[in-house]
Order: sequence, then C-alpha cells, then structure tokens
Amino acid sequence: MILTIFFPFIVITEVFTRCRPISGTHFLYYRSDLIPKPPETWDELYEVAQKFSSSMHPESPTRWGLAMPAVIPEEREKIFDSILWSFGGDIIGDDGQVLIDTKESIQSGEYLEKLVRDKIVPGDLMSWDFSRTRDALLNGDVAMAAPYWNSAYPMIKQSNSPHKDYIRIALIPGIRDKSGEVRRVPFQHGWTLAMNASSTNQLHAWRFLEFATGKQGGMIYAKNGGIPARRSILSDPVFRDSRPDFALILESMSIAKSEPSLIYYPAMVNVEEDALAKILTLFASPSEAFKAAAVELRNLSAHISIKGTKRMGESP
Repeated sequence: MILTIFFPFIVITEVFTRCRPISGTHFLYYRSDLIPKPPETWDELYEVAQKFSSSMHPESPTRWGLAMPAVIPEEREKIFDSILWSFGGDIIGDDGQVLIDTKESIQSGEYLEKLVRDKIVPGDLMSWDFSRTRDALLNGDVAMAAPYWNSAYPMIKQSNSPHKDYIRIALIPGIRDKSGEVRRVPFQHGWTLAMNASSTNQLHAWRFLEFATGKQGGMIYAKNGGIPARRSILSDPVFRDSRPDFALILESMSIAKSEPSLIYYPAMVNVEEDALAKILTLFASPSEAFKAAAVELRNLSAHISIKGTKRMGESP
C-alpha cells in the first residue's frame, strides 16, 4: 500500500526509527529567452552551452553555458550519476560487480572532462553547491544547469530575479540510440522526516509526521513551495499551472534510478568523488581515474566479503 502512494525507492522502517518520505531527482534548467528548445542529448547540451560560454564567445550574454553542483560530500557523485547512467555506465552492478571502469563509464568521464577543458563550466566547479548554482541562474551568469535538483524550481519562481520567468525545466539530457530514442536515466533518492524510537513523546511526534506527509499536510506543503512524495498530490490538476515541476517529477521518476545499496556505501562515495576530482582538475584522464577507482572498489568488496565469511565461521 505504501509503495503505491509514495515512490517505490522510499523504504519505511519502524525498527529503530519511524519515518515518512520526501523525494528528489534531477532536471535540466535553461533560459528560455536564450534557448527556445531544451537540448535532448548531452551532445546537444554541449553545443548549446558552447554558444553561451564567454570563453568561446566573448559576446555571450552569460559567462558560462552550463553549471552544476560539484562539492563534497556526496553532491559531486550524485550529480554525476545522472550523466554516468545515461551513457550506459555504472558504479556497481546489481550483481555487485564493479563497473566504473567499463567503456561506457569512461565515456561519461570523458564528457565531463570535455566540459572542463573547453571551459563550458566554471573552472572552480568543485566549490559550486546547490545555492551557488541556483544563484548563478538567478543572476544571469549561466544559461543552463544540469544535472540539477528539482527542489530549486519553487525557489527560483518565488525569487525577485528578472530572469525567473525565463528559467524553465526539462528532463535531463541523455544519449540517442540507433533507433532515435533518447536514453535518459535521472538520479533519484529519498529523504525522510524521522522520529527517534526513544522519543519521550512518540504519539504526538508520529501524529505530526503522519499529518505533514499525509494528504492534507502534503497539500499545504505543496501550496507553500514544498515537494511532497505523494503521487496523488503531484498529479492533482489543481497544480497543473502553478507547479509544472510536479508533472516533470512524475515523468522523471518513471525512468529514474537509485544508487546501489551497499554495506560500504560511504567508502564507495568517497572513491567515486576522488576519481571525479581528478577529472575535474584535469589531474588524470577519465580512464586513469576510473580504473584506479575500480581497483579500490574491488578491494573494498573483497575485504567486506572476507570479513563476512570470517564472522560466519566464528558463529556457534
């Protein structure tokens, strides 16, 4: 029942913590006064971004053609995953195999390298976070932001920026296959409003969480700029004109993907972020960076497997 009301990647547990979900995914943001039609592929995005990068076209009305968050912890790899997956690459496969050094994964890294080398993105991109990316759109410094969080949209629309009415959203770009179809794989994840199981006022805390994420609370949240995880609210006709991001969230979530669930998840994130730092600083080629990352990830996986086997052997 829960999984039909909320998005399927959100898990609710009552073992240690009682929680209710909210959600997030990636969009393409673009200036419609400069770019009438959003690019559908990453190659098209590069071509459009070139035109609005002052390093290549000094007369450009924007300083950069593209921006995206790339800070750590976690933002860098989460943002990049939407590029990685759409190229057909991955970090870890469903069977636990390390895939970050595959041809497709390396190609996604080469695309990121090209954006940096050609100065399509800011040179200090690794210091760009959610707020700086949003403000660059509002200030007119960038023509596009992608991959970028859906949660920025209501903030942009509630701002006083002279550009806010021209900033529009679309599905993130992808890769066009031989049949002409564009393969897009946007990132998705879930956050939760949680109550500690040792709370001294569990009843009222849980009632608040139920209200906040229920239909009534969700409607209040949505009307005030929030993004509920309830399908029924996101698809409610009352928001068709005022919240166009809701329809795009539903469309994006239908093709989106989540990160792998691993015991060594924090270590995996660190390895991927270190590899991306090497690419973003042009310190190493994508092939070198991702192959080194693959060695680290395989060592991590083997170490966890050995420890698990030893523990099983020690059990009475």
